[in-house]
Amino acid sequence: MHEAKLYEILESILNRASRKDLEVLRLAIEKREAALGQAGPAGVSPGDMVQQTADTISEQMSYSVDSIRGMVRDFVRDIIKQNAPELDAGQIDQVLEEYVGSGEDGAAQTGEGERHSPLPKDVLYSMLEQFISYATGKMTITQQEQLESEMSDWYQRYWDSFPRPIQLLLSRYLKGEMDARVFWHAVEAEI
Repeated sequence: MHEAKLYEILESILNRASRKDLEVLRLAIEKREAALGQAGPAGVSPGDMVQQTADTISEQMSYSVDSIRGMVRDFVRDIIKQNAPELDAGQIDQVLEEYVGSGEDGAAQTGEGERHSPLPKDVLYSMLEQFISYATGKMTITQQEQLESEMSDWYQRYWDSFPRPIQLLLSRYLKGEMDARVFWHAVEAEI
């Protein structure tokens, strides 16, 4: 406080204050002294110091978690782009959400509910074999006609029924990025 202002306040208290004003000032001074008595060496009370420290740590942790989440999402996005360049931005975001999650609910999300097919394992294997046979040109005309008569858009419906990880593996396999042994081993691990 500036000295001139302090002397002005003191002069007002000593020369013009009523008993009521003096009582209010006495209570204010007692309150201020009590607060200073509780304060530590830095002039801050331990309770305030603890609260400020907790707020600072909480804020820093929030930044750290958000930063790490962002780095992980960027890293996984790059991996998806490298391994499945045929995916557009929307599809990449879907895969990213499935594997990493958005973290908006405050918890890690795994997307486990969407990873595994509701189809029985043997049905899924059969569908994969037919899909690969058709995609590689090894399916006979008779088999194609039979599938098309049963389900006109079977190829697309098969694709849509495969879990996203299987779709990514299938895409890599059909592009020649992995051999059959590695593909089927990876499929086995997914289902």
